[in-house]
Amino acid sequence: MKLQHLSALLAVVDHHFNLTITAQHLFTTQPAISKYITQLEEDIGVSLFERRGRRILGLSKEGEQVYEHARRMMQEVENIRKIAQMSSSPETGLIRMATTHTQARYYLPARIPRYMAQHPNVKMQLFQHTPAHNAKLLADGQVDIAICTEVLSDFNGLLAIPCYRWNRLLLVPHGHPLTEIPLLTLADIAAYPLISYSMGFTGRGKLDQTFRQSGIHPNIVITASDADVIKTYVRLGLGVGIVAEMAYESGADFDFTAISLAHLFPSATTWVAYQKHRLISRYIFDFIRQLSPMTRLRFREGEILYEPHEDRIPSYDLLRVNK
Repeated sequence: MKLQHLSALLAVVDHHFNLTITAQHLFTTQPAISKYITQLEEDIGVSLFERRGRRILGLSKEGEQVYEHARRMMQEVENIRKIAQMSSSPETGLIRMATTHTQARYYLPARIPRYMAQHPNVKMQLFQHTPAHNAKLLADGQVDIAICTEVLSDFNGLLAIPCYRWNRLLLVPHGHPLTEIPLLTLADIAAYPLISYSMGFTGRGKLDQTFRQSGIHPNIVITASDADVIKTYVRLGLGVGIVAEMAYESGADFDFTAISLAHLFPSATTWVAYQKHRLISRYIFDFIRQLSPMTRLRFREGEILYEPHEDRIPSYDLLRVNK
């Protein structure tokens, strides 16, 4: 059994059992990938895949177990390599970060420039996907950290540290009838067409749950993953918008009245997550600490020591004042 064979197994699964794409990713040929898999199956004496003719349909029951062990083994190999890198170049490297549009567009711009000024030898790659895809990228080791509000708890082997709490805002044109109501109710909002996030983005699940528990069925006419798109269609007069509070910029959004909905919907928490068994470079720890400024974090030999404490999760308003 060779590491090359295990790497091929992981790549085949990660690329949805498409050997052509797997070969391209590993800069080799499809016959070579097939050979690695055959040799691995011969070495351990079991069939790793369910097949129909030459087509791979998925992992066999034994293959699922082998895959999980192979993933951990290759993670340890990476940790061994990282020890040398951390020793020789502790302040040089790359941070691969998976996040959503809202975090990349509104939250991170106040933090990345300051961090990069302090760490000039660190580069960053930002990947913007759905929260579920971001979490999977992290779980599969394709990124170093993920910044999300949802679904991180759905994946084993991930540790999450809270960054900040946030609430929702209702965006309406100036002079809209809802601006005349001192304290909005869910029924008040549901009387108008709503435009908000797609399912799985930016706390949408809690929004739906709150309406459902109140027995109110809002007319959600447009959904989008991008707050800028939501604002565009509110400007077109197609409805009123519900967005995360960090997506509202008073200067750029001068044509909106923003109304807090903190009294109607529970606050949400944005988290930064990393793999539990992966060694963390010092420069990645420094970035995580900047994302979570009020959390007690310590760094020891590639591990983050974290003391959970609900009272230390700051609100977005506090972060904005102290950015």
